[in-house]
Amino acid sequence: HNHNHPPHECGTKVTPAVIQHFDNKMREYHKTEQMFLNSRALLPIEYVPIKAHIVRTSAGTGGLTTTELNDAIDDMNAYYINANMQFFLCDGINYIDDDNYYDYDAADEATLDATYSVANMINIYFCNSVTSGGDPLCGYAYFPNVASPDLIMMDNSCAVNGSTLSHEMGHFFQLYHTHGTTNGT
Repeated sequence: HNHNHPPHECGTKVTPAVIQHFDNKMREYHKTEQMFLNSRALLPIEYVPIKAHIVRTSAGTGGLTTTELNDAIDDMNAYYINANMQFFLCDGINYIDDDNYYDYDAADEATLDATYSVANMINIYFCNSVTSGGDPLCGYAYFPNVASPDLIMMDNSCAVNGSTLSHEMGHFFQLYHTHGTTNGT
């Protein structure tokens, strides 16, 4: 059986622990969805690097826990395996200890992006809250566009609900909405 492993293009060596984690997840998935996967078993899995930015207070308190982050990525990967896609953390977690971004407002996006985003991967920022124009949001992302930043903003409480991160990632890959009634269905 040929296992597909994440590429090394981000400069981070994929550790045996990471490979084991992916292999275990794939085995779990294969057990429950083997019949469904038979038709696409020969298709390669596309591994997509993500950079996680966890925003905490200036004192270093608050913020998403490592367990919550891993669970959110696992939930997202459970959805995206249906499209033969899997996301992996590249080069660990970046902690941003800054009260200015802990409760994030979209007006600060350009500064945050210029300061912390890493090129050639999807940057996901996890904040205590996300607002735009005074409106609270679960998160947001951009449709693919040369001028769009490669980032997704997430409210921590929504990051752990099992669907919002997958939904926002869908926008990044040009899906209008992955759920809800605004698709006309």
